[in-house]
Amino acid sequence: MPTYDLGPIVGPQGPQGIPGERGPQGVQGPQGPRGERGERGAEGPQGIQGEMGPQGRTGAAGVTPNIQAGTTTTLAAGQEARVVRDPDSPDEAPVFHFQIPKGRDAENPGDMQRITYDPTGRREDIFSYADRGLAKKAQLVDPVTVTVEADKWTGDGPWEQVVAVPGVTAQDEHLDIFPVDIADEEERAIYERAYSRLACEAETVEGGIRLLCRSSRPMTSFSIRVKGVR
Repeated sequence: MPTYDLGPIVGPQGPQGIPGERGPQGVQGPQGPRGERGERGAEGPQGIQGEMGPQGRTGAAGVTPNIQAGTTTTLAAGQEARVVRDPDSPDEAPVFHFQIPKGRDAENPGDMQRITYDPTGRREDIFSYADRGLAKKAQLVDPVTVTVEADKWTGDGPWEQVVAVPGVTAQDEHLDIFPVDIADEEERAIYERAYSRLACEAETVEGGIRLLCRSSRPMTSFSIRVKGVR
């Protein structure tokens, strides 16, 4: 009779058994390496602003001090001036005492030192020098009319021109320039338009004045009056 090997025969699964008791916890193993830090997440929306806290109590009103001047004491020459508060004076009315040094005694009292009246070593009578200066200034009164030529401006902006004025030196000061008063209305308008392009002040040079135009140069010749030259 033939024999057949049918392998292990498995029957139906039986019901699950009752779990056994939990065994004791094992020994903790060594800590593993630290993982890499992840990327920062997106920033969340800003939270709402909190409520304002209660207002604090009002402080006591300040007092404006009534400052008083005490005594003034003269110190010896060379000492430093001092202002000292009276320690017994109240904060509402502090009293300050002043200590001021006197000036040094003069050397050769009554005699003017040469450095005072002759600081540059001219070695001349200062009063005669002043009289000559006043006489020179007395000549600087009558206005002088000069012509500003259209084709004599130099530069590419600003533009300048030196106008000859007899007798003027680089040391003359306080020169004023004015447009010439012309009866013809149309011609006067042209002159005034050209004059308006000049800078406010004229600079004195030896034998004349230097004029300056900043915005644009005049395209026509015109006359000006210079007051304060010989």
